[in-house]
Amino acid sequence: MILHKKRKKLTWSNIKPHILKVWAVIGGISIILSILGYSVRDLFEKDWQGIAEEKNSEALELYNKGEFENSIKLYDYVIGLEKKNIRDLDVVYFNRGMAYYKISDYHHAIGDFTNAINIKPRSKYYLNRANAYEKNGDTDRALEDRLKSINE
Repeated sequence: MILHKKRKKLTWSNIKPHILKVWAVIGGISIILSILGYSVRDLFEKDWQGIAEEKNSEALELYNKGEFENSIKLYDYVIGLEKKNIRDLDVVYFNRGMAYYKISDYHHAIGDFTNAINIKPRSKYYLNRANAYEKNGDTDRALEDRLKSINE
């Protein structure tokens, strides 16, 4: 014969002590984190900037090995983090543009160099876009970008 325990009725007075204990623990953790220079929010948020920098470095290694398509995939991932407000996204667009340039995909290279320029105009971005325009047969735009690179 199995005996069943009678369940207590769920009331505020029954759960209040447990809720207070949970809040006390959370408060203690919060105090310790603030002493260490962190917040509770930091526990739940990923370090997107760190992840972006790590993936960008991995992509550069692949680029330097001549694995341009694989580096493009990693740059795609980093660019996908744009909504996470990562810094130096212009560099990532430029790097991906260089990878596209190396596989003779000048259309995509031009697009990435343009994105890099729109974020932060730099002479090397204009020069590389000029080279891509030239390879694409657009000598007028290539000349314009070469002139812009002098002024940057």
